[in-house]
Amino acid sequence: MGTTKKYKNPPLLEVVCEFKFKKTDNGINKEELDNRFAEIVKEYLPDRQQKINFDILIKADEGQITAQSTESQNGMTQFKDKDNKLMAQLGDGLLAINHLTPYSSWEEFSPFIQKILGIYIKESKSYEFEKASISCINRINIPSNEIAPPDYFNFFVVIPSNVSESIANFVIKTEHRYNNDADLLQMTLYNTPNNNSNEISFIFDLNFSMINASVSSLEEVEKWLEKGHEALNRAFEESLTDKCKNIFDL
Repeated sequence: MGTTKKYKNPPLLEVVCEFKFKKTDNGINKEELDNRFAEIVKEYLPDRQQKINFDILIKADEGQITAQSTESQNGMTQFKDKDNKLMAQLGDGLLAINHLTPYSSWEEFSPFIQKILGIYIKESKSYEFEKASISCINRINIPSNEIAPPDYFNFFVVIPSNVSESIANFVIKTEHRYNNDADLLQMTLYNTPNNNSNEISFIFDLNFSMINASVSSLEEVEKWLEKGHEALNRAFEESLTDKCKNIFDL
């Protein structure tokens, strides 16, 4: 794969890799797995936090509707580094690996993904993949007060001129099949609030996912991730005009 283009001020907010595993009776409960994982990664992901889910129970009795919330212990367990840039999240048959801003590079993040994934598979004894995905979430701030600036995106919506004088909000989402329908690329673009009246902001979310589980080893996962990253990188570069990308080097 070619080297990823580097920008002085990249718009990337977060890269997330998620792996879903088929349920197996491996005799390891969630708490035991969390404890094993924490012990192994404590040197580079020392901050352990438990995300709490809330279950809402709604009852209707004699015309009265009541809602009761209870804490659930099935939330994700998060393991973060001291800078809050790298994070691993463990759920029920689920592993998510996040890189927050400031982003280093794919060349540095990819080995970290392989390392965390290898630890999870070994300790959870989960060997069968059900799904996998990699997402790149970007926030793009453009010096314009137009909700639909025409010179910044090759990937945009076309509105008939007689429908409205201006666009208030929009969401564009497209899906593209890859690799003989084995994978799916999703591109989502939408405007988001910005307190600066001289700027307009957009979220550009790119996701590459495995439709059918077609990998069965770490080596195959590594190859799939490289293909996915290459597809995401190409989609990003081709969807933005040079005028837009010049903003990232200011």
